[in-house]
Amino acid sequence: MLYLYDTGLITAIGGNTETTISAIKASINRYSDTLFYNKLFKSIVMSLVPNDALPDLSQKLHKFSSLTTRQTRLLRLATPALKESLKKWPDDKPIPLFLAGSESVSDVPPALHSSFIEHLAIQSNIKLDLDNSRIISTGRSAGIEAIKHASSYLEQSGQHAVLVGGVDTYQDLFLLATLDQENRIKFEGSDNSFVPGEGAGFLLLISETARKHFSQIEMTAISQPGIGIEAGHLYSDSAYKGDGLANAFRNALTHVQHGSVSGIYSSLNGENFSTKELGVAITRNSQYFMPGNQTYHPADCFGDIGAATGPALIILANSNLLNDKSNLPSLVYCSSDTGPRAAVCIHA
Repeated sequence: MLYLYDTGLITAIGGNTETTISAIKASINRYSDTLFYNKLFKSIVMSLVPNDALPDLSQKLHKFSSLTTRQTRLLRLATPALKESLKKWPDDKPIPLFLAGSESVSDVPPALHSSFIEHLAIQSNIKLDLDNSRIISTGRSAGIEAIKHASSYLEQSGQHAVLVGGVDTYQDLFLLATLDQENRIKFEGSDNSFVPGEGAGFLLLISETARKHFSQIEMTAISQPGIGIEAGHLYSDSAYKGDGLANAFRNALTHVQHGSVSGIYSSLNGENFSTKELGVAITRNSQYFMPGNQTYHPADCFGDIGAATGPALIILANSNLLNDKSNLPSLVYCSSDTGPRAAVCIHA
């Protein structure tokens, strides 16, 4: 079991955790036309973080000419959320980071290169343990998968704190053109599409031993994630059977009391495939869920934020659980465009 000590979050609807959560609860969104155009020569609607909410790229990074526009944007997005997650942490020793990044789809390469965490340490001026950090480039599911890697690291190393994060943006011409050709980007009249967004979320997780030293701080607990693979995913020729997410649910819910899960936090983004998949997963694991349990899908507010989705959903679940006295667990899940599926239980 891991414990959520603190968080950091930036999205189009808020520059930190508090403002983003408040905007979600108020059902605010920041969808707007952009200077990107689709194949019908209509402005693409996106949900973007205002430029003036982001720090400039560090002068120390200008010498790295290999940085793409998208990678520069990701560094600027990640910095405020990373700093927020550590602002109350009393230890200044280098800390490992398990970072979620975009997946490779339709010949679009993953956005996070091997030196990204090193560059992020320079950009943010945060001491990161580069030797023990890792990038997981599997898209939306990567943030929850990163928790599994982080848990193994803490268990094997004997250390007591680790960062899990995710950062992503769709603000890339090649990526947008590819998704547009596949008719996946939302436009007027479409009902099977999503609004591209961007954001970053970070979780400061501590071990059971460390938790005892911070007993005065109220925290939620995060159990071992469940991982699945869907053979019949969006980019596969295999038949969809719904096994990937259903298995991820079952593995994540192993130690949860039947009929106790009151909330589901979902990566639903408006595409029909993901809605069908959730229905199958709930049906196959119905014994775990309370009647009338609520499903939260904040992409309605900040758009699809890709690899940042997992941390963002956990941050929302954490906020709701800390304000809910029922002490009932919630389930957070994410489905990537390709095979990976991941789910995790959050406990008050």
